[in-house]
Amino acid sequence: MSFTPNSVLQRALQIGDMYEIAGALIGYIDGDPQFWTGDFDRALDYVLSNGVSESQLFKAFDPSFRFESNPANWVDDYYSYARLYLQKNFCRERLDHVKAVARKKYGSKPAPKPTLVSQSRTTVQQSQISKKANARQERRAQGQSNHTNANSAAIAMGIVVALIIVIAIVVIVNI
Repeated sequence: MSFTPNSVLQRALQIGDMYEIAGALIGYIDGDPQFWTGDFDRALDYVLSNGVSESQLFKAFDPSFRFESNPANWVDDYYSYARLYLQKNFCRERLDHVKAVARKKYGSKPAPKPTLVSQSRTTVQQSQISKKANARQERRAQGQSNHTNANSAAIAMGIVVALIIVIAIVVIVNI
């Protein structure tokens, strides 16, 4: 899949300022705090494949900023703090930490909902199936109708023949 960086990241890369680049990457996190779209990882890969090394981009871990390693202490507002501390100390440890906190806070990615295209496709498929089923029912009904019509005609013909026979007997008896 091809990745096109947003204008903020493009500008930061042109300037070459690591703080600006880290800020642009944080923007991808703000746009997808659950990390479900994969945009952050693609943006990071883009940065690292366009002239920026990991040692240039990532700082050393600074323990003076809060870092809660016990998941039991990752209450709702901790994610915001972890993300803020990542911005202040953009290092690999904090990035991995923010991702872990996000997984705990937001859970795993939900199953994709059908898109409008797939819903339309499903509706068309259901419509085609319904048309085929209706056509089969009509053919059956018509076949039954034809069968019923044939039976009715045979009965009527039998009645006519019986009447002719009765009339013939009456005529013969009266002669």
